[in-house]
Amino acid sequence: MEKNKTGKYLKYAIGEILLVVIGILIALSINTWNQNRITKLKEKKTLTQLVQNLNSNLQQFSNNIKFENDMIKSIDILLYHIENKKPYASFLMGHAIKTGYWEHMTITSSTYEGLKANNFDVIGSETLKNNIIELFEVDYPNSKEIINAVAATEAISLSVPMQLKYELFNAVNYEKAVNDFEYLNYLYARKRWKKDVIKMNERVIPLTQELIEEIEKELITMK
Repeated sequence: MEKNKTGKYLKYAIGEILLVVIGILIALSINTWNQNRITKLKEKKTLTQLVQNLNSNLQQFSNNIKFENDMIKSIDILLYHIENKKPYASFLMGHAIKTGYWEHMTITSSTYEGLKANNFDVIGSETLKNNIIELFEVDYPNSKEIINAVAATEAISLSVPMQLKYELFNAVNYEKAVNDFEYLNYLYARKRWKKDVIKMNERVIPLTQELIEEIEKELITMK
């Protein structure tokens, strides 16, 4: 009788242990599933925000190109009048002022900086992570740092002196500019540099578009 009771108790105890183990495994499985779900939602939200940042950059690059092309048009108008010794016109003053506008490139990178601060822990794809880093740490800085640095140097060495020399581009100063080879060289230098700025903006546009497409494909897989 005692042996039968002991056997029943052992079976009962083993059954209880198995139930507890199964319960723990189920709980762990649910917790893991829930954590993965939260991570995926966070990744989806982060990538969506990153796409918004990248689209903002695309708009900025397009604006930069438009702005610099407008500046080149102003320079061409001045060159045409000066080289052909055309009579002074009051509208030339506005174009002369534009030649001194600084070039610059700004990058929207708030989401990227957040990813970087957290070691990119929410990005599941290693390839995507590397491409994001490549764009923000290599491609963008290559253009941004050159544009901002050269713009500051040109402003000090070229633009500021010429703007001070012809601060008021009136009829008298225009006559001086017509015979000033230094001013003519300044206009050509500014035009060349602005064309380079346009090229550097144009270079990062397809790189940005490629990353947007890659991220959007990744987002589709998360639906």
